[in-house]
This record gives sequence, structure tokens and C-alpha cells, in this order.
Amino acid sequence: MITETAAEPTVPAVPAAEEATEARGREEPAWPWKDAPIRTLVQRIHQLQAERAQGFRRLEEWPCCS
Repeated sequence: MITETAAEPTVPAVPAAEEATEARGREEPAWPWKDAPIRTLVQRIHQLQAERAQGFRRLEEWPCCS
């Protein structure tokens, strides 16, 4: 379940970024989450959803031009 308050990210934004930069010779762009465990992927999805929800809450609170 997603909570209202977003804590500090527990899942890194890009795991092993240095590994992604090593694969420059490939035709296919490197995806840093390719070999991540399912649990990490699910945590990242929850984190992104919480950030998205927070962004929409901020938009709803924005004083609109009337």
C-alpha cells in the first residue's frame, strides 16, 4: 500500500550506474534495472507511484487562475 508521506528513497534511482556506462559498445541501450531482483523493481514502482501521487497533490493545491 502506498502511504501519503514519501520517505527518502530506499531504492536507488539507478542501481549500478557504473555498469550501465560500461556497455557503450552495445547496439541496444543499457537498461540499469535489467538484472535487478523482482523485489527491487516492485519497490521502485511503489516509489515512483508515490512521487507521481505527490506531484498530482501539489498540482491540486496550486492556486489556479480564476
